[in-house]
Amino acid sequence: MNDEEMNRFMDLLLEHGWRVRNTAGSKYLCLEGFEMVWELTNEDLYTTNVAFLLYGDLGQLSTKIKEHVYMYRQENNQLIFQRTVLHQINFIENL
Repeated sequence: MNDEEMNRFMDLLLEHGWRVRNTAGSKYLCLEGFEMVWELTNEDLYTTNVAFLLYGDLGQLSTKIKEHVYMYRQENNQLIFQRTVLHQINFIENL
């Protein structure tokens, strides 16, 4: 997942009624260490966190947003991101 795909995913979240806030700062793509955490809130005020871990080509942790990104829900450490838009929409609808 690159920064363009992350922006597309964020747009999908917004289209489905979720507000997105980065817990590390005011910029959506702001990192805290090797991780970026988005706090998602819907119109019913349900809140959940989605975290993105950044890895380099050799599996090492990275601080570069253009590296490989894996997304998981912090509540259960379950890897949830798949590249297709259909999978992303399905994930968003089942938050």
